[in-house]
Formats: sequence, structure tokens, C-alpha cells
Amino acid sequence: MAKNINVEMKSDEVFGFHIANGNPKDIEGGEEIISEAKELSVRFGYPMGNDAVFTIKRRIDSKGITLKMFASFVQQKYREIYEEADKYKIWGHGIEDLVLETIVVMPEEVILGIGS
Repeated sequence: MAKNINVEMKSDEVFGFHIANGNPKDIEGGEEIISEAKELSVRFGYPMGNDAVFTIKRRIDSKGITLKMFASFVQQKYREIYEEADKYKIWGHGIEDLVLETIVVMPEEVILGIGS
């Protein structure tokens, strides 16, 4: 069963989690466990011509993957993707434009809702 999560910040002045400079500690409900799975596949596709799939693994000593941990993972992977922009055929947006707005958590995969 899919679980839809809106990514909101503690400050009402900011919508979503800004990939370039957001602080995962500022996410509302950041300690919420989004999945108890040992690992999840995450497909990165926007704004890229070539999708990339990365795997997030929960820490051995944790009960699951938290929203804060997930946002930090997404932020790090987008930084890596933008370092290799030609490989992923990035078009139309710099990393400073990207905002993690929603995520859809399924048993083995997460779908990103990235806005700009």
C-alpha cells in the first residue's frame, strides 16, 4: 500500500524542502519513520533526460528510515547528479531550483515529487 507524504518545513515561509540549501533538521515531522524496510529504491528523473535509481538503506540500529534521513539522502544524491550533469542530461533547472514537495512510499520503492 502506498503512503503519500507532503514534505513541509517548520517555517511557514518555506514550501517544501529545498534541495540546494535546505536543512533536513527543519522538516516538520522529520523523525517520522516513513518505511520500516531495510532498503528502498529511489528513482531520480526530474529534470533529467536519463533517470537514475539509487538505494537508501536504513541504519542497522534503527527501526526504519525517517523523513529527515530520506531528505538528506535525496539532497546528497542530487548533488552527486549535478556534479555529473552531462551524464544525466540535466535540462532546464539548476539544483537551486529544486524542491522536494511530496514522496510516495511503496513497499520497495519511493516516488519523488520534485517541483521547481
